[in-house]
Amino acid sequence: EGESEKTAVVREIEEETVSILNAEDVRLSYAETLFYSNENKSITRFLYLSFLSHTPEVKISWEHSAYKWVPLERLMETTAFRPFYKKAIEYCFDNKLV
Repeated sequence: EGESEKTAVVREIEEETVSILNAEDVRLSYAETLFYSNENKSITRFLYLSFLSHTPEVKISWEHSAYKWVPLERLMETTAFRPFYKKAIEYCFDNKLV
């Protein structure tokens, strides 16, 4: 409770990959809010980016079965994304955030 979004991102990365990020190196790059009128609620989803100066050792948690590093220039052609992530990543490319 009381945890900032950036702190939560850093914590989740550490918990799921055993990789350490600094909160100063993480930036909010895309957000989307959807309203569900039948439930009278809204949900906001976020995409954070961090640029790494090195390739960290990754040890994935039990929640995942695999991972792979993909060069940015091949990202959209080599990976199938859920609609939110596809839109968010395209936004980042279009606006030269990556």
